[in-house]
Parts: sequence; structure tokens; C-alpha cells
Amino acid sequence: MNPEATKSLEEAIQKTLSTHAKNDK
Repeated sequence: MNPEATKSLEEAIQKTLSTHAKNDK
């Protein structure tokens, strides 16, 4: 995997995690 794809994946994961955290509250 190239670094750019990995970076975008990590950003998407962080977005998903933060969204779930907001829904939990």
C-alpha cells in the first residue's frame, strides 16, 4: 500500500470513530 492510501484510510477511520463517539453520548 502506498503512504497516501494509508493516510486517507486512517483519516476515514478517525472520522468514523469520532462519529460513533458523538452518537454514544
